[in-house]
Amino acid sequence: MAKKTTTLPIAIDPSAVALYTITETAPPRIAGRRLEVDQKTIELTESQARAELLAGHIVPAAPASNDA
Repeated sequence: MAKKTTTLPIAIDPSAVALYTITETAPPRIAGRRLEVDQKTIELTESQARAELLAGHIVPAAPASNDA
């Protein structure tokens, strides 16, 4: 008989996520997440973003400038 395994939830460090801009070529889902109709950005970890970056579906978001 096969041994049961337990799946533990993975805690994502909030500082490990980055903001990405969604491109026009993006499909309805990015990293398994369904996109809203007018969604322009998404927060992903590096591993979640890797394939989407290579496919050209997202690009790193430009940092907000605080010009006064």
